[in-house]
Amino acid sequence: MIRLAAALAALLVGACAAPLDAPAPYRMTFAPSAWTPAQAAALHEAAALWDEATIAGVELVEVPAGAGVSIAPGDLPTHLGGHEQHGGVTIRANLPIAEFSEVAAHEIGHALGLEPVRDGVMQGDARMHGLQLSAEDIAECERVGACAPKE
Repeated sequence: MIRLAAALAALLVGACAAPLDAPAPYRMTFAPSAWTPAQAAALHEAAALWDEATIAGVELVEVPAGAGVSIAPGDLPTHLGGHEQHGGVTIRANLPIAEFSEVAAHEIGHALGLEPVRDGVMQGDARMHGLQLSAEDIAECERVGACAPKE
């Protein structure tokens, strides 16, 4: 009887634990020393937008300069605020801070696998809409499997 009770207790405790197949957060790294404090804060703001929307979340991790980073400043043409390639994000180093969060959110969306939409953060000129996901952004996120469909 004691063994049965112990087995049942173990089963119940296991049922309350996080599932083993829970997805890990999408991890992005950056070196804070490569950015101004305002830019670093904007990166955190952009990552938090997707962290709240996605199934697994987006984890923005600070690493030392010289370590492998997935978000880095770069010298991009003035017509580009940012660029994503193979999961790595480059944001124009001299981008005005007023545009920084929106561009970062747009490029993080590409890193998650999202394609452009007509209206929202994933629109080609996302700076016009502010830091808010539109219904089209969420639908595209659901299409690629990063966001759970709403019931």
